[in-house]
Amino acid sequence: FPTVSFHLGREICTIDLDAPSVVPRHLAEAERAANGAIFEDRQIKVSFREKEELEGLGVRKKVDREGTLRILEIEGFDIQPCGGTHAARTGQVGMILVRKLERVKQYWRVEFVCGQRALAAARGDCETLGTAAREIGCGMAEVPAMITKMIEERKAAHRERGHLAERLAELEAGALLATAERTIVRVFDEGDAAFLRQVAARLAAQPGIRAVVASRAARHFIFAQSKDSAGDMNKMLREVLGPAGGKGGGAKDFAQGTVPEAANIDELLSKARELLGREGV
Repeated sequence: FPTVSFHLGREICTIDLDAPSVVPRHLAEAERAANGAIFEDRQIKVSFREKEELEGLGVRKKVDREGTLRILEIEGFDIQPCGGTHAARTGQVGMILVRKLERVKQYWRVEFVCGQRALAAARGDCETLGTAAREIGCGMAEVPAMITKMIEERKAAHRERGHLAERLAELEAGALLATAERTIVRVFDEGDAAFLRQVAARLAAQPGIRAVVASRAARHFIFAQSKDSAGDMNKMLREVLGPAGGKGGGAKDFAQGTVPEAANIDELLSKARELLGREGV
């Protein structure tokens, strides 16, 4: 693949490739071939030639520069024009370890390390994998499969939690509506913003309801009312939460926001109850 740019850094090196796609097999083959040349400790020769001579030498990369060029030849392996600093023999590189592949704009960026850096990176990876294996309780080779399994279990648990939260919100809203109160203020010790939204939506779906629900754990408030109500819940939210440093917003019938940890939630709810009780709010 054509190289469009490269970077030699203090910690890592990168090469940007112009290719429709790069897959792990490509990286493995390139890494294996490069390390093969390193382990064979081939000589690196330096010579100076004119541009016209390069085509007959087997240079792979097109050369646009004119005049006399510095040529680097890895004996029996590769030949390229380059004016940079190079080892005398390939064995001095030690080894190459490809670390990452990512898409950068229209190119593919390959990140790699060499020599002692490669050894340190491999040792670090091994230690990280070993720690993961101990924490999970499996062999190092089983870590990827176990992580996949844990992710699937987590997704299933998240879905089940969502179903339970939805059912709980339905029950809580039903209990509040059963009191026959049309103005509702309720604080939950637990519950996240999604749970509060479900409760508030069920309350506001009934006619003549104005409600403020909050969660102590999430420090989240929702101001909601039925479509047939004349109040402005977004305005009320700003009046209640604003002085306490709260942030949020919404529409006339549904607004939500959060307050900082220092805010007194009970005082804010008392203020909301007072505003709800005023005629014409």
